[in-house]
Amino acid sequence: MFSAHPFLYAISLQSYSSLIVPSLEMPSYKLYYFAARGVGETSRLLFAAAEKEYEDFRIVPPQWPTLKPKMPFGQLPVLEVDGEQIPQSRAVENYLAREFGLYGSNKQEKATIDVVCEVARELKMHLSLIFYAKEDPKERQRLVGELKDKIAPTIMTNLTKYLNKNTEGHGWFVGNSISYADIVVYAHVEKIVDNIGEDAFKDYPALKANFKRVTSNKGIANWLENRPVTPF
Repeated sequence: MFSAHPFLYAISLQSYSSLIVPSLEMPSYKLYYFAARGVGETSRLLFAAAEKEYEDFRIVPPQWPTLKPKMPFGQLPVLEVDGEQIPQSRAVENYLAREFGLYGSNKQEKATIDVVCEVARELKMHLSLIFYAKEDPKERQRLVGELKDKIAPTIMTNLTKYLNKNTEGHGWFVGNSISYADIVVYAHVEKIVDNIGEDAFKDYPALKANFKRVTSNKGIANWLENRPVTPF
């Protein structure tokens, strides 16, 4: 469900209203990104996991030329906090993870989260190539095959190594609750599953269990059920 805005469409937050505890000190959050998951979805998942209210502005192509000059670098995503703009996807994610207590409880956990996030993000370039090859079926098939046979196994193996360091792979990447690392991994592995299916987990049961734990988080489960369906 969308509500009109002079330049944008904002997803309705009605489904989240029952989850929010009113606070006089609650900041006002606005997230600007295109009508896609892309590099904006991790931030949306962070909001969902923390059950924080925000305005999810989804820009469609005809609106972008008007809005672009208003963004700090002419790029998206941009997070607006009480009127102050924060550009760059990773800066936005880091800010939200810190604000919501999802960035580890000590220096070692924070370092582990950084490592895990960087490993997951190694998928980004190849996933982008697959997306932009949508008009070339043969090239897309080749890229998906490379993802399945080489790239995904390498990254999922490395992620599993770090997952196994904490509670022998039976929980989260750090500590005993969901963190920024679990959310970044979910956002990227979801795109692997989009392209090659659940077979991606065949040799990685611990990673599959972690993926399912993320989807079982109350706020994230609600988000996944209600978010707009997009191809990427």
